[in-house]
Amino acid sequence: MKIRTGFVSNSSSSSFVVAFPPKFVMNAENVKNYLFADWDPYTTFDVEDYLWEDDASSQSLRNEYDIQDGRIALSGVARLIVNTLGSEPTLRLPSNDVYAFMASNEDEGLGGMLYDQDFFKSVPHGSDF
Repeated sequence: MKIRTGFVSNSSSSSFVVAFPPKFVMNAENVKNYLFADWDPYTTFDVEDYLWEDDASSQSLRNEYDIQDGRIALSGVARLIVNTLGSEPTLRLPSNDVYAFMASNEDEGLGGMLYDQDFFKSVPHGSDF
C-alpha cells in the first residue's frame, strides 16, 4: 500500500485538506509565523506566471498582496492563504482544525500558486492526520 505525504494531482485542479493546531487563530501574521518559521524571511516567489500586466484584477492582486517587481513575499503568501482558507475551519477535530480548499494550476490570479508551491509542507495535509 502506498502512502502519499505530499500533494498529488492527476488533473489541473485538486481539493486540498490541511490542518492547523486546535483553535489556531487564522490571520496573516500567525500563518506566516507558523508555516514559514524555518524559511528565510526574505524568501519571495515569482508570480508573473499567475498575473497579467494589463489585467485590472491582476493590478488589484498586486496591491492587495504587496507584489513588487513580479515577486510576492511570505507576508503576501500568508495573506493569500488566509483569504483562501477563511477564518473558520471546515472541521474541528480534537487534534486539529481542518481546512479544505480547491486550487488549480489554471486558476486566474494567485490560486494557481497555492496549487504549484509547497507552502503547506510544515502542516499535516492529505493522509498525514
